[in-house]
Amino acid sequence: MLNSMSSMILLLKYFYVNQGLTNVSILLVSFYNMKSDTVQLILVRHGETHENAAGIVQGQLPGTLSVKGIIQAEAVGSFLSTHNINAIFTSDLARAWDTARIISASFPSIAVVADPRLREQHLGRFQGGPVIRLLRVLKKEGVEMPSFDPEDGESAACLRGRVNEFLGLLSERYEGKTVCLVTHHGFIQMFLYIFASWTSSTERAESGQNGVLTFVKFKNYEVSELWRVDCSKKR
Repeated sequence: MLNSMSSMILLLKYFYVNQGLTNVSILLVSFYNMKSDTVQLILVRHGETHENAAGIVQGQLPGTLSVKGIIQAEAVGSFLSTHNINAIFTSDLARAWDTARIISASFPSIAVVADPRLREQHLGRFQGGPVIRLLRVLKKEGVEMPSFDPEDGESAACLRGRVNEFLGLLSERYEGKTVCLVTHHGFIQMFLYIFASWTSSTERAESGQNGVLTFVKFKNYEVSELWRVDCSKKR
């Protein structure tokens, strides 16, 4: 069924809203299967790390939350405390796990489950190096991150497979539930690249930035609405 989603009819309606939160991206998605049972996803990018602040490519390196990143995670937990969340999944990389652990303090009855399928793309020789070098290579090769196959790293096809596989798991096991996923910029970009291919590269990049929430609603595997909330301006 997931394969059919790539050819689905997409309808877009989006608008921007400013709301107090901090610099963590949240992607809220509603999936409606053919029985109209909903799986609601809240995708959260991990808080800022020391490596983010220093302009270092992390990929599948663990990363360490900065003080700012910890504050961001705490604010997201407070924001999500008003939501009825049934499960919390996270990438097993340290920066995501630490973010999820902080968020889960608002949900003491829910055990956080780490899953490597939610990891960032392995970026091979670029990991640990400057972001600017990676950006120069992308520009030179004329490719976007969701299509990038880094040398000695994880192919775009492999990342796509992880995204598809995990989304399939959720659609089968969490009908009528709300699930929070704590993940990474690359995972979020790939999600939009697959299931919202009509979005521009700029829009997809904005959705993965700190402080921007992207809300996407699907009904019968058709996009009915998409909107973003910029939370970076207020707290």
